Amino acid sequence: MEIEDWVMYGAIAVVVLSIGFGIRYAIKEDREWKAWSAEHCKVIKKKASQSIVGFTTGSDGNLHTTFGSTGEQTHYKCDDGIIYIR
Repeated sequence: MEIEDWVMYGAIAVVVLSIGFGIRYAIKEDREWKAWSAEHCKVIKKKASQSIVGFTTGSDGNLHTTFGSTGEQTHYKCDDGIIYIR
């Protein structure tokens, strides 16, 4: 194997490990939020998901259309005085 191959495999390993650690962190944070919010917060509002359509002009002068959506949103009022939206 040449050095370029080792660099490529190393880069792939870094990307895969970063994704794995990111997923693990997100799951841990979600569990911690659910435990904390169950004790300190109450749900004050729930919003359904929304579709979004946007129109922009690109640097090439052409009109571009963007489609997207927001997920469901839950608003929590917590005993620390902050309203959290998740």
